[in-house]
Amino acid sequence: EKTYELLAREDAPPLTHRAALSAAGMAADRNDHRRALGLLEQLLQNKPDPDTAKQAYRIAASCYRKLGQYEKAFRFYQGKPKPATNNDAAEQETPTVQ
Repeated sequence: EKTYELLAREDAPPLTHRAALSAAGMAADRNDHRRALGLLEQLLQNKPDPDTAKQAYRIAASCYRKLGQYEKAFRFYQGKPKPATNNDAAEQETPTVQ
């Protein structure tokens, strides 16, 4: 309990990737989904290793699902947290000349 309170504080010092993932997991377990998502956002901005990122996406997807944000949850479950832009869609639809 005390560990979670220390890690989840707004004024907590910067966390290692593993500590941030752990704190986010504890926040999600306590149904503090917005806090968990904040911690995960910070973690993902710091470009964690692929395994940590995969775990972060899974926790984020679960939080978004529990908050009723199903499109975001789906994107995180797919490992694609950002929505496709119009340019991305246009590139996929543009036929190649052979």
